[in-house]
Parts: sequence; structure tokens; C-alpha cells
Amino acid sequence: VVEAVAPQRDRLKAAVIFPSMPEVMRLNKLGTFSMAQLGQSKSAIASFMKKRKEANGAGFQDAMLKLLNTLPTVLKYLPVEKAQDARSFMLSFQYWLGGTPDNLRNFLLMLADKYVFPRGDSQRPAVEVAEPQVFPDLGIWHPLAPSMFEDLKEYLNWTASRTDLSDKARRGPVIGLVLQRSHIVTGDEAHYVAVIQEMEYRGATVIPVFCGGLDFTKPVNAFFYDPLNPQLPIVDGVVSLTGFALVGGPARQDHPKAVEVLKSLNRPYMVALPLVFQTTQEWE
Repeated sequence: VVEAVAPQRDRLKAAVIFPSMPEVMRLNKLGTFSMAQLGQSKSAIASFMKKRKEANGAGFQDAMLKLLNTLPTVLKYLPVEKAQDARSFMLSFQYWLGGTPDNLRNFLLMLADKYVFPRGDSQRPAVEVAEPQVFPDLGIWHPLAPSMFEDLKEYLNWTASRTDLSDKARRGPVIGLVLQRSHIVTGDEAHYVAVIQEMEYRGATVIPVFCGGLDFTKPVNAFFYDPLNPQLPIVDGVVSLTGFALVGGPARQDHPKAVEVLKSLNRPYMVALPLVFQTTQEWE
């Protein structure tokens, strides 16, 4: 990527690269905003990113999500052109994380409107660009629910009110499902829907949880315990459909933390997609 883009970077009107290796991230530029000095800068944000990344991969992801959710709002009130270009970059990240067709459409419209074909003194019509549609970083999702849930009690109340759920499922085991947020917000969730439908048909109640980062112990701790008795697990078993470790991604995992959380939960835990990062021989 660097070999292909670097020679052309100066003539490009916009270059937007999302989290990658530092040498690739240095190609980023939007107006006066540039990441060419990434890794060499002593700015507060650069120091923050370096420290969080050194701590652990999952923590870095979570910290970046928090930064993305707050920084554009702050930068909006700064008149400095450089701050506005930095805000555009952070908004680009939010559009991309949202992942819906509308978010991606508005992402491209924003870049075109501000950097590729800026209106300036031209007579072209103004372009309507909507703000990014933001989804919860942590929550419960069910394909039949009207919206995502950020509170376990609300989800349990909704489940109790369902008329389509059989008595067999209401009396059956409660299965916690660990899902990836990206599949949900992009609409690439047919496999999740199929698993949920099959489990409910076979007589189980499900609590499908997700998070925006790579530390899936957060939704496990938040939603798999009785809200009236936080020490008592409400699930009878847990199935992960993420294809990732419980804490961390393909580059780095925090196995001790995952073991600690699962020991505390003390329920059967199954990874349904062990071959995503393993060969058959390694799995056996």
C-alpha cells in the first residue's frame, strides 16, 4: 500500500486510511490535517495513542472508540482550519465504524464536498451531508427487537412481552451469545439471525450481546449476570460467534483476563468458529 500510494500522496485531494500499521497511517491527509509525523509527534493525542496501544490491543480499541465519540464534538467549536480538518478525519472514522449504507454514503459525500470538489465560489448546488449515525458501543441486539438495548432489565422485559416465544423456550436454558458489532450495524447478520432463530425454536432463550471494541468480557460482565443479584449468572451457557478471542484480536490477546472472567462466570463456554484463525490440525 505504501509503495503504491506514497508517490501519489501529494497530488491527492484526500487520503483516508483507518487503523493500520504506522507506516500506512502516515499517508492520511485531509486539507491541513496530516499524519505524516505519526510516531514522531509529541502531541497529547499521539502520546495517548502510544500509551494505550502499548497497554493492550483491546484497551487501545476501547480508548479509540471513546476518543472518536467525544473529539468531533469538541473540535466543532474550534474555528481553526486545522481543527476542522482533524474533525473531518474523526468524523470519517465514525462513518466507517457505523458501516451502514447511509453512513458510507455520507462519508463519501463529506469528502467530496469539502476536499475533492469544494464548493468555494462555484455555483454548484450545496450538498446535504448528514452526521454519522452512531450505535451503542455495548449492548444487546435481537433481530426482532425494535432497537438495541443498553439495559439488561429492558431486554428481559421485552423478552417477557413477546408473543412469538414458545413456553418451551421460556422454560428452557438461557444462552448468552457473543456477537461482533460490525456485523450487526452493516446488516451482515444473517448467520446471527439463523443461530438465534434455531436456538429459540429448539427451546432456549437467548441474550445476544455485542461491543464495539475487542474486549468481549465487557458485555459478558454487563449482561450475563442477574441485574438484581450481580454475583449470580443469569445464563446457563455462552456461545461466541465472533471468531476472535474473548479479549483481543488476531494480533494480541489477553488470555489471563479471559480466563479470569470465564472462571467467575463458571458456565460452559463454546467458540463456534475456532477455525477462523486455526487450521484443522491446530484445532484438533
